[in-house]
Amino acid sequence: MSILAKLFGGAVAPIVKGVTNVIAEKQRQKAMKIELEGAIQKQRLKNVEAGRVAEVEWNKASIKKAGWRPGFLTVVLSAPMILVFFPPMVGYVEDGFVALNATPEWYRALIGVMVASAFGIKKISDYFMDKKFTVGDAGKAGASDPSGQS
Repeated sequence: MSILAKLFGGAVAPIVKGVTNVIAEKQRQKAMKIELEGAIQKQRLKNVEAGRVAEVEWNKASIKKAGWRPGFLTVVLSAPMILVFFPPMVGYVEDGFVALNATPEWYRALIGVMVASAFGIKKISDYFMDKKFTVGDAGKAGASDPSGQS
C-alpha cells in the first residue's frame, strides 16, 4: 500500500499545489479589489467634504459681497406679504403677481439667482442655473422648448 500511496501522492501533489495557488491568487485579487473599493469610498467622502467646505466659502463670499441687496430684497419680498393684510391692496398684489408671471422665464430665473446670491444660498442658485430656459414669452407654447413640443 505504501507503493500506491507514493504513486498517487506523487501524481496528485502537483495538482493540489496548482489548485492551492489558483485559490490563493483569487483570494489576493479579491482582497485587492476590496482595498481599492475602500480607497475609492474614502476619496468620495473627502470630495463630498471638500464640496461642503467650498459651498460654505461660496455662501460667506456671497454674503460679504452682497452689500445693500439683502436689505433691499427683504423689503421688496416682504411688501406683498404685508400688503395682503390691507383689503384695498389685495387686488394690486394679485395683479402684480399675474404681471410677474407673464415675464419671460429667463428673467424670473435671473431674479431667483440674484436673490439666492444676495442671501448666500448656493443650492437655490444652482437650481436656477441648472434649469433650461429660452429667451421668449412665458406661458406660450414652446416657451421652454424651441421646437414647440412639450
